[in-house]
Amino acid sequence: MQGNSQKTKEITKFIRLKHPNYLIGLLHAATLHILNGQYEKVPELLGAKLELKNLFPERKIFHVSELTSFYKTNSRT
Repeated sequence: MQGNSQKTKEITKFIRLKHPNYLIGLLHAATLHILNGQYEKVPELLGAKLELKNLFPERKIFHVSELTSFYKTNSRT
């Protein structure tokens, strides 16, 4: 997301189409909404409560990069 916004949008769209429940793809899409001032769209992607356990109730383990990316994205809203 550094410098080529069109390519970022294309890659994010591709990831979301191929892997709709991939957390990093969701976070990239949420970040694009935030950067465009579309804050109301973030809960549509990340859930109204903005909590990982609500977004992925079946998962018990998350990679540290997923956690930090999730909370970094949420801190922008």
